[in-house]
Amino acid sequence: MAESRPDLNILGIEIREQLVEEAQRLSGLAESENLRFLAGSANTVFGPCCDSLRGSSLRSCSIQFPDPWPKRAHRKRRVVQPELVADIAARLQPSVGFVFLQSDVEELAAEMRDCFLASGHFKEAPLEQRDAQGWLLDEARPFAVRTERERQAARRRLPVWRALLTRKPS
Repeated sequence: MAESRPDLNILGIEIREQLVEEAQRLSGLAESENLRFLAGSANTVFGPCCDSLRGSSLRSCSIQFPDPWPKRAHRKRRVVQPELVADIAARLQPSVGFVFLQSDVEELAAEMRDCFLASGHFKEAPLEQRDAQGWLLDEARPFAVRTERERQAARRRLPVWRALLTRKPS
């Protein structure tokens, strides 16, 4: 993603430190100047990371294939929570900033999308960019680069549910 969009600074936040170390190793091979990784929970590090940018506002935020935490008792561990949505809304550029969501678990994708929409700060992609069930069409994705998880789902012929939400004007 960083190589395909040198105009953007990309920060990957991952809770599992060993995955961050591997991502850092791989990104070092590509020598991307606009890419950094951070180990931690997005719910705790997102706000402080954005605040450290001093005056810069966020242009986009992607939440891709987070752990589904399927047991009801563990759902409080899911990444997309109202507090994180509020943090993202507060820092995302109105009218042009967007959030890209995707998951290979339909229930989780719907929950993430609904949480952003329930905040009142976001609107869905135009109808012509969505399928009959309201999911983002593949050709309307904001980034052409596919994650490893997307490639794996494609090889297995499994669906991926996506949503694109734009920050409403203030």
